Amino acid sequence: MFFNFYTHARKHQVSCTTTLRFFPEDAHATVVAVGASIVGCTLGVVAVDAAFRSTLTSQYVSAFTGLHPWLTTVLMISQATRDEILGRLILVGGMVTVAGFVLRGRTIPPAVLAAIFLVAQIFILLPQLPTPNSTVELTYDTFRYAAPGLLWGWLFWRHGFVGALLGHAGTHLVLDPALRRLLDPAF
Repeated sequence: MFFNFYTHARKHQVSCTTTLRFFPEDAHATVVAVGASIVGCTLGVVAVDAAFRSTLTSQYVSAFTGLHPWLTTVLMISQATRDEILGRLILVGGMVTVAGFVLRGRTIPPAVLAAIFLVAQIFILLPQLPTPNSTVELTYDTFRYAAPGLLWGWLFWRHGFVGALLGHAGTHLVLDPALRRLLDPAF
């Protein structure tokens, strides 16, 4: 297990075990889950962007329509990789370690892991997004960014860091061209 922490503290052992790991255990199940996440996330984000089209900023639209399509995808995949390393691997790993100390050897419940994934996603998004000024913007940000982050967290939990990275980065291979088609009136 990737996250299997053992720390000795004042004559007793504190341990925490979770199902988080670096590599997937079942390659077939991971391929299916990653493929389903790519399709589901792409459909979900395209639906959200279509529903909120009139509220999208010109900066957001130009991120998908202003550059060469493959350059956009490469930039988004590099950002996804950074988010997975800093957010899921390092930040979630640290929070799981803290949860292990708090729970003193018990397995971390799925609800606590979900909360950890949500907090990590918020920390990933804070420097990237402006503060929402309305409930419409907050609703959009929740469905556009927080929901996919929980999906990547679920992949990390069930299929390891590599599964989450493949799902997140792989989504941009399909999502970015779909958003270009949706957002570019000349397309």
